[in-house]
Order: sequence, then C-alpha cells, then structure tokens
Amino acid sequence: MLMTNLDNLFNYINSTNLLTTARAGGQLPIYLYAYPATQEDEMSDLIVGLKSRLTSAGKSVIHKDIFEMVVDILEDNDEFTSLLIVEPETPKWDVADHINAVADFTDMVLPRIKEEIDLNSSSVVFLSGIAKCYPFLRTKGIIEGLEIGLSDTPVVLFFPGTYDGWTMLLFGTVHEHSYRAINLSGQLDGK
Repeated sequence: MLMTNLDNLFNYINSTNLLTTARAGGQLPIYLYAYPATQEDEMSDLIVGLKSRLTSAGKSVIHKDIFEMVVDILEDNDEFTSLLIVEPETPKWDVADHINAVADFTDMVLPRIKEEIDLNSSSVVFLSGIAKCYPFLRTKGIIEGLEIGLSDTPVVLFFPGTYDGWTMLLFGTVHEHSYRAINLSGQLDGK
C-alpha cells in the first residue's frame, strides 16, 4: 500500500508543476504528505528512492532531514554533547525549549534550506524527520516558517500521522491545526 501511494506521489510530482498548482488555488506551495506513523522506518528509505526516481526523470529534488539539520546546528554551536550529558536528568520540556532556542526552525534551519536551494536550483524540496523532532519542533511551526521563507519553492513535508486539511495528528495522537499546507496524500487517495 505504501509503495503504491509513493508511485502515485511520483506520478503527481513528475507530471505537475507544484508551484503553479498551489498558486492557482491561492495557496503557498507547501504540501503535506501523511503516512502511517508505524511505517516511519520504511518511509525513510522510500523517500530516498522517490528522490532518486524523480531525479532520473529530470526533476531537481533536495531532501533534508530536519532532525539531522537540528543536530548539525547543535553541534556547530557546541551544544550537542552537553545536551546529551544533561538530558537524562532534565525535564523534557526544558530540553525541548533549549533545543528550540538554539536551533529555531525559522532562524536557524530555514536559512540552511534556503542556502541549499540557492546553490542547487530545485523543482521541489522534501522535508522529513518530523517525528524525530517532536516535541522541540512542531509541524505547525515548521509550516509557519516555510510560509515566511520559501514561498517560491514547492515543499513536501513527509508527516507520520494523519492530516485532513485542518487537523494534523502526529503519530495519530498529537493534535495540531493548520489549514495552510495542501493535503497531498488526500489529493492522491483518489488516484
């Protein structure tokens, strides 16, 4: 089932101008592709394969794992090792607040994505790793940051949970609301 859905996603991205399609609907080109959280490990490998297939078909794709970017930022700021040491005895929300302060999506992660886009013209940007970022980065905050910073480049957020165009359920349980992402998996259900 997941492979069939990704075949549909490949066909959609390969045959659709995501920027034009979003703008025609009066939206920014931020797409959310939801998949069962239980298939997170399998999905990671499938995203790499999807990128490879699209590249072979002539699309320029940038794939970034948000969690890996956050770890890189923490390492660049000499924070990662100290967080590993204090994390076991520190309340998780204090750790999350500290990580968010050092590796804020809009201020720190987004500029790195924009830099890569500037260096490598891209048809689409894939962002994964959302599950690994919870609770210090929330999907709604990522979408809000993308609205500000990447209005000219289509982005597909790979989301382990469900999305109905308003309610996002990370892992099927953590509620967030955003109507600003285009429900890509919902569009593909009929294909």
